[in-house]
Amino acid sequence: QSINNIFITDIEGNIEYVNPMFEKITGWTKEEAIGKNPRILSSGETTRAEYEELWNTILSGKTWRGLFKNKRKDGRPYWGNAVISPIKNEKGEITHFLAIQEDITEKKMAEERAQYLASYDGLTGLLNRARFMELINKWIHAHADNQGILLLIDIDGFKLINDTYGHGVGDELLRHMAGFLQNT
Repeated sequence: QSINNIFITDIEGNIEYVNPMFEKITGWTKEEAIGKNPRILSSGETTRAEYEELWNTILSGKTWRGLFKNKRKDGRPYWGNAVISPIKNEKGEITHFLAIQEDITEKKMAEERAQYLASYDGLTGLLNRARFMELINKWIHAHADNQGILLLIDIDGFKLINDTYGHGVGDELLRHMAGFLQNT
């Protein structure tokens, strides 16, 4: 009944148990997942070196902790903050591995959105003023011997458009202008 995605594999990494949250998060049913390798969850973004480090850690009897960008059965991504621990028998031999993953997709998406908004305008998708000025300054310093032209466009009466027709129309005008400028 954990709120985390939990599964147990044999020593070769074949899934032997999944909890209900595994099914809910991944979209794989218990019947579909049993006998499969956790590679069914792979987004392809984890490097070979990262997997080698994971396997070296758990095969040495230690617990591994890290992040995975996984994919659901339908292909949509999700982020898992994982802890993978070896399970040993009474002789101290590793027989299984226990994986517990906290779904941190919403947190990662919020972080990605915040990073995006730090440089781009959420409405138009264009660089925001701060990022634009940063790039202009870099360009000026890198091309001190060159000349360039900077075009500043002001939409006369924009406040009147917002006040008269509403912010929705004003937003649509900005999106249209941004699209026009990007395509010219």
